[in-house]
Amino acid sequence: MEKKAVSISIANIRLLNLEIILPILAFSIPFLLTGPQWLTGTMVNSLLYIASSKQTR
Repeated sequence: MEKKAVSISIANIRLLNLEIILPILAFSIPFLLTGPQWLTGTMVNSLLYIASSKQTR
């Protein structure tokens, strides 16, 4: 089995942080904010969309 070097860059770390932070933030918004469902739903859906589009790149 060959060992391959892992390339770590600031961009990779930043992308990893977004992949972890955005879904957690989207999950916690309904618990942190009380307001109309259309507002919290829009915020949650937007964050989930951004997180999923960042993962496919």
